Amino acid sequence: THALEEKSPQETPAPDEPPAKPKEQRMLVFGDIDCFSNNMLALNGNRDLALNAVNWLAEADDQITIRDDESKSKPLVLENNQLAWIRLVSMVLVPLLVAVTGFVTASGRNKSH
Repeated sequence: THALEEKSPQETPAPDEPPAKPKEQRMLVFGDIDCFSNNMLALNGNRDLALNAVNWLAEADDQITIRDDESKSKPLVLENNQLAWIRLVSMVLVPLLVAVTGFVTASGRNKSH
C-alpha cells in the first residue's frame, strides 16, 4: 500500500516568495496556582492576573488591563434582626456587664474590710 499526497499548485510557494513566517506561540508558567482558587481569586489582584494571563495567551493584548479595586467602598448592609442584635449587645449587654463587674468588685472589697 502506498500513500501519495499531491500538493495543489496554490499550496506550493513560488520560488520568489519568502517562506511563511511561523505563528508566534505563547506560554505562561506559574509556580503555584493557589492564587486562582475560589477563596483566593478576589484577593490582591489575583483576578486581574488570571484574566490578563488568559487574554495574553489568546493574543487579545488590547484586553489586558489593571481593573479598579471594587472592594474599596462596599457598604455594610444589615438586616433588621442583625441591627437589633448589635444594638442590644452594644447598648444593654456591655454596659450591664461592666456594671455587674463593678458591683461584684466593690462588694468583694467591702466584705474584706
